[in-house]
Amino acid sequence: MYLEHFGFTSPPFQDTPDQSFFWPQTGGHNLFQQVVHHLQDGTQLQVIVGEPGLGKTMLCRKLLNSLRSHRSRYQVVCMPYPKLALDDILPAREPKKRQQVLIIDEAQALPIMTLRAIIAAIASSHSQLSVLLFGQTELRYLLSGPISEQIQSIQHRFVTLKSLDASATQHYAHHRIVQAGGDLPRALPDSCHLHLHNLSQGVPRKINSLMRKALLLAAQEQSHQLTSRHLKNAASHAVFARLVAEKLV
Repeated sequence: MYLEHFGFTSPPFQDTPDQSFFWPQTGGHNLFQQVVHHLQDGTQLQVIVGEPGLGKTMLCRKLLNSLRSHRSRYQVVCMPYPKLALDDILPAREPKKRQQVLIIDEAQALPIMTLRAIIAAIASSHSQLSVLLFGQTELRYLLSGPISEQIQSIQHRFVTLKSLDASATQHYAHHRIVQAGGDLPRALPDSCHLHLHNLSQGVPRKINSLMRKALLLAAQEQSHQLTSRHLKNAASHAVFARLVAEKLV
């Protein structure tokens, strides 16, 4: 309903990761380029951690697709949910000089013994293996115990994703609106920027949910543009449910 009202050609604020809406400036840094640079520079282990909703899975999938598009250089294995044994997920060795890359999402669910085995595989003198671990903040605690001594023997880096500041929240939402062909001044007027940041706390998943609901409320009212009131009503589950129900009666 709101798509036509605001001129969108596709849904701009879906929760499912969509590569066409990838925004590289997560947390104020171009993390995608940083991760690729360190991979090319020989960093053997990169650990990207953050609370749910900060864009880890989107970044993970973007990296996977990008690396797989360079098949002559990279041999990539991705494990979106860590439920397999280590032997099932490590890239098979091959005579070609391709860099082997293992990408694991939700890595906080890995048993500590599997993490140890992964570090040992990286540290092997014959290994060309690089590993990217994506997980929630408890992953960092798992890797700060006795296993940390193993990690010190290899090239590694830790990245902690943070919520967006007010400026980044604005640019994130603008990027999605423009990508989806929407009418930016109507879909997110300047007067709504601060409210959107405060209500979402700069968490991309919350921004998506708030904007999707607020745009629906504005379209139901046939409002010319989104307002702070729409955002506030969208932020309240009870108010949002009541307003939608009233329109359906």
